[in-house]
Amino acid sequence: MGSGDIEDWKAIRDWLDAHGKFFALVDGKRVPVGRRWAVLSVADLGELHLSSGELGACDPFVFLEGCESWVTLEPGNYPVKVTLADLSPDTDGSDMVEAYVTLLVDAQAEEVWQKVLPGGIGVDAGVVCFVDAEASQECLDDLEDWDGVEKLYDPNHLGPDRANLLLPGLDDGSNIVCCRSGWGDGFYSVVLGYDAENRVIRVHIDLGVVCGFPHDETVRLPTRPTPTERSKGLTALFMTLGTFLIFAFGIWQKWPVEDIIGAVLIWTALAMGVSAYRGWIRL
Repeated sequence: MGSGDIEDWKAIRDWLDAHGKFFALVDGKRVPVGRRWAVLSVADLGELHLSSGELGACDPFVFLEGCESWVTLEPGNYPVKVTLADLSPDTDGSDMVEAYVTLLVDAQAEEVWQKVLPGGIGVDAGVVCFVDAEASQECLDDLEDWDGVEKLYDPNHLGPDRANLLLPGLDDGSNIVCCRSGWGDGFYSVVLGYDAENRVIRVHIDLGVVCGFPHDETVRLPTRPTPTERSKGLTALFMTLGTFLIFAFGIWQKWPVEDIIGAVLIWTALAMGVSAYRGWIRL
């Protein structure tokens, strides 16, 4: 075990702490993604010109026609950012996945709670976007000669699989801000972020990379059962049996005393964490 003990404890704590949390726009945070760790970073996608105030979000290459308005905002220009998860072992940027796309309604305000909107965004072309919903309908006749696909995959534009493009056939600055949709095709949530005064200050697309919200507000994560005397007793028995086996195995293998103690502490932390998560005990 040795000097790695502190890092092992930190990893356990970070893993448990991340469950059910929302990490859009969090820079530098280490979070669990599946069975791996990822480090988050935030990249700028420029501004979205919202001419009508009707904020649309969709797959622009499949569902731009009939793109739904998710929220009504004041017309104007709004910054858009993408939160990226770096899954590469050395965090060198070689394996980046988009985790959230966020439109900032008020860039200075602090987001304190979120709400998942009913329904979600269906993606069939591996791309999501923010766009003015009314402007997206006005440009449909000019999409045939649009070079949006080429610019999306131009690494010299905004980066790999990211683009901020003027909509064709419009002269009012209406544009579309898009990027790859995390792992690709799927069904993704639109999440409103609120400040302490219950004002909408962020609009997120949660791409389901980092553990977060269910994709539909009618879906609820299963509630944890209330601990019972039986579950508490079984947990204690389970932890005691595991401790005994670790001691017996360590003595048989002639481990140093500090290694045996370290293994028991890690076992205890894991057993308590799993038991608390399952609702067998309360910490």
